[in-house]
Amino acid sequence: RQMCIRDRCGNGAEAVEQIMAQSPDVVFLDVEMPVMDGFTVLKTLQDRGHQPMPHIIFVTAYDQYALNAFEVNALDYVLK
Repeated sequence: RQMCIRDRCGNGAEAVEQIMAQSPDVVFLDVEMPVMDGFTVLKTLQDRGHQPMPHIIFVTAYDQYALNAFEVNALDYVLK
């Protein structure tokens, strides 16, 4: 697998497509995105049975999502 994927996705649906196509080890995922939020991206990957699941680091400007991030087993949560 590639060690570094530098794709930026314009929305959550694009993120799902890129993650499924490239299977990165780690994904920095914004919580608030157009089309579907970061939590929905993660749930969509799980629902589709994507394996191996990447480690998810949620990135956001809002601290109110931190608890949710760790409840879905995020590797980390970064406030920007």
